[in-house]
Amino acid sequence: MQNINSFKISKKLDVYVQADELNSYIKNFINQSAAKKFISYLSRSTNIPEETIEYETKQYLSSQFEYVNGRFSKKFKIINIFKSIFVYLSSLVWIFFFSKNKKKINCDLLIDEVTSDEEASRFSSLIKEFKTHVIISKKDINKKFNYYKFDSMKGCARSIIFPNFFKYFFSYLFMTIKSSIILKTNFFTIALHVLKRIIKYDTLFSQINGRYLLQERHYTTSSIKNFLFKKYGGKVTACLQKNTIHIMNNGFYINTDLFFSLGNKTTELENFRGLEVKKFIPVGSLFMESKWFFTKRIDVPEYDILNICSSNLLNFSTHESYELDYYEHYKWMAKISSEYPELKIALKYPAGYKVVDKKEIEIIKNTGIERITTGVGRENYSYGYAQKAKFICAWNSTVIYEMLGHNKVGFFLDPGGRNTVWMHKNNYNDPWRLKSYEEFKKKVEGILFSDEKVKVDNSQNFCIDSNNVSKKISENLYNYVGVA
Repeated sequence: MQNINSFKISKKLDVYVQADELNSYIKNFINQSAAKKFISYLSRSTNIPEETIEYETKQYLSSQFEYVNGRFSKKFKIINIFKSIFVYLSSLVWIFFFSKNKKKINCDLLIDEVTSDEEASRFSSLIKEFKTHVIISKKDINKKFNYYKFDSMKGCARSIIFPNFFKYFFSYLFMTIKSSIILKTNFFTIALHVLKRIIKYDTLFSQINGRYLLQERHYTTSSIKNFLFKKYGGKVTACLQKNTIHIMNNGFYINTDLFFSLGNKTTELENFRGLEVKKFIPVGSLFMESKWFFTKRIDVPEYDILNICSSNLLNFSTHESYELDYYEHYKWMAKISSEYPELKIALKYPAGYKVVDKKEIEIIKNTGIERITTGVGRENYSYGYAQKAKFICAWNSTVIYEMLGHNKVGFFLDPGGRNTVWMHKNNYNDPWRLKSYEEFKKKVEGILFSDEKVKVDNSQNFCIDSNNVSKKISENLYNYVGVA
């Protein structure tokens, strides 16, 4: 078994092959004798089942793989162990110092990992379907929400910390050092991740007894969190699909009972690795429900062609042509603007977008293309712009799925048809992938100049009607545990 720091995946490989290689490597790495002993020790010392610790470790390793360069993070290098030991010990002292005793809370719905008022507002309709709720956030949010603040591991339960402090400070420490030396890998980053998860959720669920546990991000589910939630009486865990699935990034090691997907086809099994989901349930888009159907709509300008852009897409570069293809789709935008200067064309970025991509700006320089980067229309996100535009397109935006699901035509610009990491190899995407500039131009001309009518067949493959997502989520949570 080679050192984890020597492992590298070639970006010349097909992304499905890359995903399989990474998944296989992680399994083999964990199956080594020293790694098995490490996991077994963590299990015994924390009273968490081995399979739960093992799954959490696999998930953590996959999250620390840097897809841009095809390697694991440098934090696993053995040379970083001294710094990691300091971080580990200081973290324990911090947790010990800020530990507290708190009263217990009971609730029906527990929503985890909410980071802002804006995120909390997306659940406004859902929480009305339950008698009681608690939102867990690391920040203070609007007092109209019943929230529990848990920030920087402050306020961990003393009943959990005090009896185990010396075990974590000494035996846990030395076992991690031993495993690191044997495997020539800095295991402290793994050990601290696992320990923090255990302490955090042991604290939370010993103090907040919830019946249903929901989180927005499918790619941050946790087997440790789910185990501890049920240990303290929780009945069902669930997550939402808020994004298209990136096979090499957010398609690894998802652990939950219920996965509420956008559409019937948007979570096909071949796009995941290491999946532990009991049931996929298509419900539509909670984003769209809260920010389009249940929000006052703000008037926005109309565009002939609107490209709905996403954030930090170059960070998801997985294959050798990814970056070239990504910029090529901007060149298509510049070219269509040059050929038809009378068209009103814009690039719509997420509200609050601050990245300045000089290469992208250079490509569209001296064209009539606008860049919409302000918070105008924030309440409706990109939905208002997309609904009003005559022709919408994107590199990977989930908004295209949401629009197709509601019978608004939209296309993915996919130079060479190589963007399988986002578009996959699923046939349902093919009618909406424009793989050459000629295809793009022909479709623009047909829709804008010839009044071509394009029908969306099987719209629910992309996104279920989203005007009652909260109702569908609540009903499925209730029914899953047999509650009327």
